[in-house]
Amino acid sequence: MYKEYLRYGAMAFTLLLTACSTGVLKTDISFHEIAISPQERINKTKNLDLPFNAYVIGVEKDNKSRVGEIAECSNSGNDACLRINAEYYTNNKTMQDKLRQKYTNQHRPTFISHVVKFTKASSSPCFLYNVYKYGDSCKPSGIVNKEIEKGKYVQYGWEIMDELQKDIAEYASSQNPSHVLVYFMGWNTPQWEAMQNFRDLYGNLMSAAKDNAEFKPLFIGVTWPSTGNPKIPASDFGIKAKDADEVGALWGNILINRVLSELKKEYGFKVVVVGHSFGARASSRAVFSAPLVSDKIQKNVELLLGLQGAYSFQRYVYGVETENEPDGIEGSPYRDYAKMAGKVALTSSVHDTAVTQAGHAPYFVGSKEVFDKTSKSMYHAIFEHRYTDENGNIELQVCNGDQVMFIDASNIINKNHPGTGGFAHSYIYTPTIGRLTYQLLTRQLT
Repeated sequence: MYKEYLRYGAMAFTLLLTACSTGVLKTDISFHEIAISPQERINKTKNLDLPFNAYVIGVEKDNKSRVGEIAECSNSGNDACLRINAEYYTNNKTMQDKLRQKYTNQHRPTFISHVVKFTKASSSPCFLYNVYKYGDSCKPSGIVNKEIEKGKYVQYGWEIMDELQKDIAEYASSQNPSHVLVYFMGWNTPQWEAMQNFRDLYGNLMSAAKDNAEFKPLFIGVTWPSTGNPKIPASDFGIKAKDADEVGALWGNILINRVLSELKKEYGFKVVVVGHSFGARASSRAVFSAPLVSDKIQKNVELLLGLQGAYSFQRYVYGVETENEPDGIEGSPYRDYAKMAGKVALTSSVHDTAVTQAGHAPYFVGSKEVFDKTSKSMYHAIFEHRYTDENGNIELQVCNGDQVMFIDASNIINKNHPGTGGFAHSYIYTPTIGRLTYQLLTRQLT
């Protein structure tokens, strides 16, 4: 989020010249470089590999006339449609209306364009699905080169997720993972950079867990069209906020609350979801939108960790008269966090100037101002407040799963990350964040 804006003009011009097309689609090459040949990439020197067992789900955008749009269930059914008319939403019209606005009547809806599988044993990845028809299929009978009818790409995402579920089941039955880690990155993060972030975040987590032989996670990264490369730098902030919500409510939601929720029942692994900035917006929307894709409200996630989240704290607030609107203006879509996640943890930092630059310091959860605001007694039933030391350690002896753990991480999120703005907003690719993440997922989940 808040990358150096000087590079926008050159990148935008390059993308206009190199936008990839299958003959049907017109998409942004910077979000599917892994799915095309190295000769076609605009970042030919960038590393797009993951040296560990992982899947990457590539989400992109294109015109509705080419890819179609998501279907809504006519009632509260459980088919390949969103259950926006389920009682959970009809009982709260504000929540229903605000959520529906995230994905309906979009000129360029999101859809899944590729799913890639990485293994430590192989020097190159394979594809479960790739609309760009590049690379090896993971299975001889796979759907990597399946022809999709124009206008059906969005709807086909449900079948792609079914294929992913089958493949993860095969992996789980042979490898017995202890955890499945799901990561979402933030605003203005091209795919090559997301892959670099995945490597850093995973590597730091595994370093923190080096003495735990029983910690055997499977990694799933979600990349999404997190910038529109506008002519005026940062002018796509609002659009990308909406896109993050859409990616979470649809594709992250199906992944977490249908695919992984079914698999964890059989294989017993724990699910940990982590997001940064707008990625925290997408990941939280995914976890707490379960009623859109399932008739069960249950704890499908053991830990949701939001690193410098770019969304309003009022999404959690219900039954509290705030300084502005009672329960916020979105109908408190995260009000049932305690029913859908074992533990929710959020980091904030006084050194994060991104939320200040964007004008959202009084609301976004990554803001120290919000950390302080929610320390008031009126919010005590919702938020508990903790602090890290300079090594990323946090006291966790007594924890209340009915409260959101709000962490002042100013001691460790305190330096500028090269190539980014907002000062410390993106200073999360560090051993201290790996240590904090590991403490949360082990001490909270035992």
